[in-house]
Amino acid sequence: MVSLIAHAHDASTPAPTAWLLSGAVAVGLIALIIISRALSDAARLAAVYRPLEIAMAIGAIVSSLVGAARPAPWIFALLLVVVLTLVWAVAIRGFLLAGGGSLRMETKG
Repeated sequence: MVSLIAHAHDASTPAPTAWLLSGAVAVGLIALIIISRALSDAARLAAVYRPLEIAMAIGAIVSSLVGAARPAPWIFALLLVVVLTLVWAVAIRGFLLAGGGSLRMETKG
């Protein structure tokens, strides 16, 4: 983040910064896909989790593409925020449609 701020006025985000931040978002989203499968509700609420997992996978791909494109730092940060916001929107929509008030977060096992 320091590098992103330090290069705020550059025409493109420095490659190491772009790959570190976009890679962290991508790896985080992939890890969440794996972790979500350990939840007991994942099987019961497959109609919620399947679209969410797809959204997270697409978000990971888009995040990587943003890192490869290396736009201006402010656009770079904005695009990553948009990716994560859209993933959250899919999650919130899915849980609200499934009756989110009655959900339990328990792990299998």
